[in-house]
Amino acid sequence: MNFIQNNLCNLLLITIAFSYVPKITAAYCFKPPRGYNASDIAINKEDTQALSSFINEPRKVLPSKLALLVAVHESKNLRDYMEDRHIIDPKKSLFGVLDGHKGSETVDYIQQNIGDCFDRNNGDLVKTFESIDLEIKEKKLLMSGSTAVIAHIKGGREAQAIIANTGDSRAILIRNNKVLETTIDHKPDDLREIERINKARGKIFYFSGALRLYGEVSCLAMSRSLGDWGVEKNGLIVKKCHGLIATPDIYTWPLQKEDILVLASDGIWDQVSNEAITQEVAKLDSLDKNLFAQRLCALAKAKGSQDNLTAMVVHIK
Repeated sequence: MNFIQNNLCNLLLITIAFSYVPKITAAYCFKPPRGYNASDIAINKEDTQALSSFINEPRKVLPSKLALLVAVHESKNLRDYMEDRHIIDPKKSLFGVLDGHKGSETVDYIQQNIGDCFDRNNGDLVKTFESIDLEIKEKKLLMSGSTAVIAHIKGGREAQAIIANTGDSRAILIRNNKVLETTIDHKPDDLREIERINKARGKIFYFSGALRLYGEVSCLAMSRSLGDWGVEKNGLIVKKCHGLIATPDIYTWPLQKEDILVLASDGIWDQVSNEAITQEVAKLDSLDKNLFAQRLCALAKAKGSQDNLTAMVVHIK
């Protein structure tokens, strides 16, 4: 660790913040010594989420003139259980937010296995999502499910973020204090989703103030998710709701210096609009942006959110 602490960085900067520790808990940067092409950081995925080791190996994630500052903040809020999870994998350049429901078995499996599944599918995010969904079925992790919004940040002559989104978590790209790009939530009130669900002979109904996807065992507030497998009377394992799929939408967003990529669960978005987030960004100086994820959770709480909250902010430096 002394090597990391005593060297400057122009490649990658990881900063992680959590609700349990309301400050930056890990911030390390480095420049590879002469003779090394590039370097990597490994994150310990235990509860402490501390920086665990320094790995010397080539990487081609970002041009050397760019760096990433990644901040995450989580809060159980007023719910009995914390079912949100997040993904920070600098080695594969994967960053994401997962919002579990009906238990944590599925969301935990995704968090622990999405990186290996990504490798097995040669970095194809559509195949990764569909494959891990089938793995959840094979493991018989029944009834629970999760949304997922994941960014794969790629380098080259021009850096870009490949976003895969399934469900009602969301990613937005902010540039010059304006929302440049946004993913579209998969909800039963979206016209495109309504058409797709009708073709699959699914049913949508109004319950508790919102349109929901109907299932004989349970209903869902989103129209796509990972997991949510159930058992029919004949013993077959099927999706709990007709029309429910795991296939993500894919977005490709070019990145520039000072861009801000925000990924968050619906506990944030149900209370805080894209425009409100840009207004908050405009108030911040460069140092405050390190704690912007924490501020987003606080803003959602102030507006009345009772849901689990997870916000991830990727600042392109």
